[in-house]
Amino acid sequence: MIVKGVKYQYYVSYLFISITSSFFGITFENVMYHFENAGNYKMMNLMFAIHITLFCFYLFFMFMFLDSLVRVRPKIISLVIVSSLVAIMFIGVWIHFFYENDVSYADGTIIITASRLAYDFLGFYVFGIQGVFIYWQIYEKTKESLAFVFMSTQFFMMIGFLPRIYREIWNMIFFLPEKNISHLKLTGLSPILFACNLLALVSIITFLILYIINIKYIIRLPHDIYFLGIYTLSGLKIYKASFKTSKKKKIQDSILSGIFSAFHSIFKSLFQSEHPIKMIHSDDFSLLFFTDNSIMVVVATEQPTFILARAMKQFLIQFNQQFPNIYKDNFLNLEGIENTHQLLKLRFPFLKIVLD
Repeated sequence: MIVKGVKYQYYVSYLFISITSSFFGITFENVMYHFENAGNYKMMNLMFAIHITLFCFYLFFMFMFLDSLVRVRPKIISLVIVSSLVAIMFIGVWIHFFYENDVSYADGTIIITASRLAYDFLGFYVFGIQGVFIYWQIYEKTKESLAFVFMSTQFFMMIGFLPRIYREIWNMIFFLPEKNISHLKLTGLSPILFACNLLALVSIITFLILYIINIKYIIRLPHDIYFLGIYTLSGLKIYKASFKTSKKKKIQDSILSGIFSAFHSIFKSLFQSEHPIKMIHSDDFSLLFFTDNSIMVVVATEQPTFILARAMKQFLIQFNQQFPNIYKDNFLNLEGIENTHQLLKLRFPFLKIVLD
């Protein structure tokens, strides 16, 4: 998957870091079972600590990837929740290793139980609350069956964490003072846990296979993108494409280039800014800008997102590579500009160009 991402220049680092971390996390988990069977608790707990640390990266960067589909940056409250759960996981397993390494993580202490519970809550939050909602947004907007399948994988991954949460909450009760409750193994949950874990595993594999087969779906966004325009910094239009959307917005093309040039000039001269404007945002409409020394790319969208901004940046780089002399010595050379359509298909494969 990472190889295909590099090949097509879809540099979605959050997803790639998450997948890589999960691969190594599963590897250390399998090594951990070897030491568990051998009764070597110290090495088993070390492998468990490394496994959970890698899964901290896996879940955190999966959260960042999913969030980047719908926002430029995560909401503070979401980032605090996720970071807090990751911190509990990380601190818990390493405290257990350094101070309780002769006790199996499966028997555990209150700190390791809290760590496992944090892991289960984080998985439930990332895949259930976040993943299901985001892919439902994409499905609701596009009605694509693939988006529904992605949403289903997130739902079944979420289901896998529910019996684990139930188990760990009961195990936490054991540690509460003055509670005359034996440490519950909850053996009756074993078949349910096995079935849910199997379902979650199949869902994860399906999720990865779908992205391997449809690598371009990485940049499938749930929000409308109305147009993409390329302009000189002085206000000349080089290229503009409008896209099919679920909502109709009539935009006067004749005044766009002048307005965008004015935005650039105002920030550069009036406010004495050394950096170009990047975004103008309202609740239902936003403009994203990417600028180099001579031209700017502008995208009008329902909602700005991190993935969209990265795609715009890559589009500008490739456009300059294909048209290195598009604007030189105040002369606009539009020869072959129709080939920009191919760049659009590469960077924004799901956008359908419509005539204005």
